[in-house]
Amino acid sequence: MYYKLITIFILALTSCHSPKGKETYKFHQQSETAFSPLINKKTISQRLNKDTQVYNDDYPVYFYLYEDFTFYYVLPGIGEDEGTWEIENGMIKLIGQTILFDLIVYIENTSDNAFTFKFRDRNGPQVIPLSIK
Repeated sequence: MYYKLITIFILALTSCHSPKGKETYKFHQQSETAFSPLINKKTISQRLNKDTQVYNDDYPVYFYLYEDFTFYYVLPGIGEDEGTWEIENGMIKLIGQTILFDLIVYIENTSDNAFTFKFRDRNGPQVIPLSIK
């Protein structure tokens, strides 16, 4: 019986590790100018399909930020809508609402023109790399 308990304890300890493939990122608090590659130099009312898009195809999520502190988002399977953004603690904070939940996402600078978005979903905190096109 004693050996079974030790074996279970050892198995429990060895199974507690971070998932393989999980990347870690070092964040750099920035001013608004560091995020200028992400921001369309127009208002949301002038939105076009060819605007600068901040996205991750794997998650998937698509954001379009505008200089009037608004953004348009597309969450496939959930919907699309508009929200507002602001600079908070050196990050962009996006605030919106979907029919299912309040949308609060942070876009952070990890290096020169490299960005991630940070949010919490049903699986807990997430940090996902972003691309720009």
